[in-house]
Amino acid sequence: MSTALSLHPITASSHARRRAGVAALAVWFAATTAVSASLLVRHTLPFVAPSNGDSLHALWAANAPPTAAQRLAVHALSSTCLCSRRIAAHLAARAPLQGWREVVLWTGNAPPPDALRRAGYDVRAVTREALTAWGVRAVPVLVAFDAVGATTYVGGYTDRKQGPDPRDVDVLTAAARGRHLTPLPLYGCSTAAATSSPRDRVRAFFADW
Repeated sequence: MSTALSLHPITASSHARRRAGVAALAVWFAATTAVSASLLVRHTLPFVAPSNGDSLHALWAANAPPTAAQRLAVHALSSTCLCSRRIAAHLAARAPLQGWREVVLWTGNAPPPDALRRAGYDVRAVTREALTAWGVRAVPVLVAFDAVGATTYVGGYTDRKQGPDPRDVDVLTAAARGRHLTPLPLYGCSTAAATSSPRDRVRAFFADW
């Protein structure tokens, strides 16, 4: 006895369902890739430190010490960045170093900690647009200048994200002695405008590449 096979023709609706399934898979893959890239940037890869000479000179000119013999250290921090808040607490605990004018540029909705001013720092509230104009698109970042405005250091504070041992004192001490340390990676948060989405964080990271 033979058994007849029933063959179902491929209909237009079958093609439509297949195309819909492929499209849904493509959307899922794109979304997963974007989220993964954002997490990679947030937790693993450092941001690009300021490097434009004209922007850095403008940063020095806007915050230059009144005493020509003083060196300038600029700490750019944000109230919305956990790494920045950790650095702010660290700075308040150590106070400004002798021979340095240390300026804290603070951005974000929350005011800067009062402890910074009490410790002796020159704390200035700035907008993200101002930081961007000075080439700063991520925080926390340390920029050091010698007494005539030449850049001696541009980089981060630790060798890994949220590291427990900020090395700004080592950096500034070495710069005061004429030694230039290799810049530490800039781990933290983007301050560029409209960087609230994962796609924008990735764009901000690769902006200078």
